[in-house]
Formats: sequence, C-alpha cells, structure tokens
Amino acid sequence: MIKSVSKLITGIIIFVVVILLAGGYLGIVPGLSSVFGSDKPRDLGIVFAPGDTLAAQSKTGVKLMALPKETAISESIKFEGKKDVTFEMTSQELSALANNRPWKYYPFSQVQIRVNADSSVEAAGLVDITTLYSYVQALGYEEKLVQEAIQKLPYSPESMPFYIAGKGFVVNNDISLEVNKLEVGRIEVPKEFVSEAKVLVIDALETFMDKVSGFNAESIQVSDGKVHFKGTVPETEATVN
Repeated sequence: MIKSVSKLITGIIIFVVVILLAGGYLGIVPGLSSVFGSDKPRDLGIVFAPGDTLAAQSKTGVKLMALPKETAISESIKFEGKKDVTFEMTSQELSALANNRPWKYYPFSQVQIRVNADSSVEAAGLVDITTLYSYVQALGYEEKLVQEAIQKLPYSPESMPFYIAGKGFVVNNDISLEVNKLEVGRIEVPKEFVSEAKVLVIDALETFMDKVSGFNAESIQVSDGKVHFKGTVPETEATVN
C-alpha cells in the first residue's frame, strides 16, 4: 500500500494538484513558464537514511511483492489481507517512505515531509507529469482530468514542484483537513481557491482510502512531532516495479 500515513499525505498532494490544475488556475498565472523552469522543490531540512525506510516498513509490517511487468496499469497495484497495527512515525521515516516506493507508476520524488511541534505538517517535492497519468488511471480515477488540466498550461511541464502545509486528523476514515498554504510550481495558490477545493479533496481522499482493501484508519493524529496511526493495513502490497 502507499504506507498508511504516508499514503494519506501523498494522496492529499496529488488530489490538490489535480483539482487546482483542472480548475484552470495555473493556466492564467502570468510568468508561469519561468516559474516552472525552476524545478527544485522547497527544502524542508529533512535528511533521512536507509535505516529510516527499514524502520518505517517494519512498523507498518506490510509485505511487499512484485507483479509481472506485463501487468496492465489498472491492475498494477493490489492489496490482500488485513491486520491491526498501531505505530508512530517521525519526519525522517515518513519522508523515507515517500521516496522509496517500488511501484513503477508512483509519480513523486525528492519528497520531504516535516511534522512540526505545533502539530502541523508540511510536504514538498516533485510530481512527474508523465507518470501522473498512469498513477491516476491505476487508482481508478479519470485520466482526462489530468489531460484537460495540462492542456490549460502555457506548455507541458515534465515535472512540477509542490508544497503544502496544514493540519488534520482522521477518525474512522473521516478526514478533517485545514490547508494553511499551498504552492504549485512555486506559486502560492490563493486561500479562497484552496477553501473551495478542500471539500472535493476530502471526498476524493475518503474514496481513495476505501479503494485500498484491508485499510482502515481508526485514528490518525499528529502530536509531539510525530504522526500516530491506529487501524488496519493490508498484509501484502503487490506492485509492478
């Protein structure tokens, strides 16, 4: 799976990006091309090591398996089984998971996730636009949303920086989300636009969680500089690598 909490955070990013693009906001921002030309995401100061990936994978306990390379995109990620887990993750562990995904169609790179002392969370990184099409298709959403959005841009970017900051929690897969700041292509999106999109984002995320067989977030809370998860996760995740 897109490991529990890490899955939730990257899910927030992808659906916010898609909705903003589909809304046409980016297509009318002056000087967008030059901004997208700077393809480096924000540096949140999170440095992680291979040990952080191993520690995070051990906490979720999900067994990773490989599917045949000829598997169709729509079948390229599968989940089986269910087990109860309770764990907490640091910024380093979350960032390590977000950057070490074997799935061929995972579109994120250079991701940093920072959990702050005030219980807010920040995430920054790059989205590969080509892989984004396959990612959306594999998760059962309409690829045309991305296609229509990209057509509204002054040109077709190969990758796009993002940054999101906010607070939130989950109870029984019911999401409460507050987005304090959002940047797409290093441009800050007006708060009124983010507010309008938030309801759609939450609906999309809750549907997204329902699609993952064996996943249930009884509780996701942020405190003491860590993300705390209680619920169930699949026993195995199989992907095309």
